[in-house]
Amino acid sequence: MIQMRENGINFKGTRDGLQISLGDDLTFDSLKDALRKRLQQAGDFFKGTGLIVQFTGRLLEPDEISQLKNLIEEEIEAPVFVKDPPDDITSKIFLENDDLIIEGPAKFVYNTIRSGQRIAYDGNIIVVGDVNPGAEVVAGGNIVVAGYIRGMAHAGSDGNDKAAIIAGSIRALQVRIGHLIARAPDNDAALISQPEIAYVSGSEIVIEPYLKAASISRRRGEGYI
Repeated sequence: MIQMRENGINFKGTRDGLQISLGDDLTFDSLKDALRKRLQQAGDFFKGTGLIVQFTGRLLEPDEISQLKNLIEEEIEAPVFVKDPPDDITSKIFLENDDLIIEGPAKFVYNTIRSGQRIAYDGNIIVVGDVNPGAEVVAGGNIVVAGYIRGMAHAGSDGNDKAAIIAGSIRALQVRIGHLIARAPDNDAALISQPEIAYVSGSEIVIEPYLKAASISRRRGEGYI
């Protein structure tokens, strides 16, 4: 289990991600500086992997949570998902904009989903592992996978085409969002060096690097990712 301390910042590895304890004795700007320094000292430890984090020890405003989330994403070059509250039933996934906070129940799966297994849930599904060929993940909301998707993934299964699928690499035989169906590109998975996102644009499913999509979304002022 990881445990690191630095000037009011405490990192603690948990079974579903990283708990970051924030000291009350720093200004928010000083807190951000300390967090950035702590992440830089960690080197490549967190680089390139989607991370579920939970902030504790300090009451934060929604805008402050968003700023810390964006800071961590910049440093680790991967998507960050903020878990709140700390129970296993309800969670919030903060994506790139304050106006997109997907609230509601989320199912956490703490292992790789193997061939023949099917995980289905009405809300969001977060997999801390891979989705192997022959496995299926079906969510009424979004799907977030810390590793690879090589099986079938269906987000927005109740017809919600605003849902998204985010993974370390999307190599799924079939990707579904709402009523739309697509297949992941045939690129060699070894060439994928950053997380990917699948979302609906117009009348088709687009699969592209997560950070590229997030950057475009910010510039356009859109809030879907």
